[in-house]
Amino acid sequence: MKSIFTAFKIFSFGFFVFFAIYSCKSYLVVNGGAHVPKKVCIHVTAYDTSGPLILMDDSSNHADTFRAWPGQQIKWKLDDPRHHAIDSLSPKPTSKNEIFDIDPHKVFLSKSWKGIVKNQAAIQADTVKDFYGFHNYDYKIIWDSGGSQHTFDPRIQIK
Repeated sequence: MKSIFTAFKIFSFGFFVFFAIYSCKSYLVVNGGAHVPKKVCIHVTAYDTSGPLILMDDSSNHADTFRAWPGQQIKWKLDDPRHHAIDSLSPKPTSKNEIFDIDPHKVFLSKSWKGIVKNQAAIQADTVKDFYGFHNYDYKIIWDSGGSQHTFDPRIQIK
């Protein structure tokens, strides 16, 4: 009986630590004090084989042009992975900027993808700004539905 109680205490403590770490949101400080989430998600909410994927951010805003910050981790999550899958996420040949420190890649045993944006110094050194001061990253998502591949071309902007 004593060993069961000890095992329960160890399990309870482990669960508490896991929950405390998991529930904490970490933030990045940008623009002299503003806080933005360190991890963001682009939800692939729907698809149309004759048109584009529908991308939404965590706040349910369209994410065809997604505004990111240096150091953020971006995750592309399929809201309904039973009917379609992302085959690749890669820069378009016309994109002049490579913004990722860790390139987008498929998450192990998942249909989600994630990448980590370079830090501020690397963004400033390695990329070119447009007329409005944005570092634009044009990429393509190649996705599969019903055995045929489709391409969608969204953009990530960093200010």
